[in-house]
Amino acid sequence: MSGSAVLATTVFGLAMVATVLIGLWSARGRAKGLAEWSLSGRGLGVLFVWVLMAGETYTSFSFLGTAGWTYSMGSPILYLVAYLTVGFAVAYLAGPALWTYAGRHRLVSIADIAEHRFRSRPLGILVALVATVFLVP
Repeated sequence: MSGSAVLATTVFGLAMVATVLIGLWSARGRAKGLAEWSLSGRGLGVLFVWVLMAGETYTSFSFLGTAGWTYSMGSPILYLVAYLTVGFAVAYLAGPALWTYAGRHRLVSIADIAEHRFRSRPLGILVALVATVFLVP
């Protein structure tokens, strides 16, 4: 390995170790559970989560294919920008109500919300399956 490759690998390794140590240090004293892992202990605000979701989606699309897909298929693929914008506008309006309901009843997922709201375990299972099927592809 050349000198610059060794330096780059060392810096990367130190950054990874520092990241793990910071993560372990920040987790001290927190209750461990599904809500803590998936919802950050319900400690993040609605606006922060909304901006985080939008940023993650647009960053992922930017790096994982929208540019190449648009190049190969043409400008109609840019419908992604429109439907994502509409989706996040709806989430901005409906999200706080879902957030409040889920927090009040200590629910974690959209399937939990559907099951609790309509008092139907089969509906909760169906929502979980549909959400999984539409998430995976």
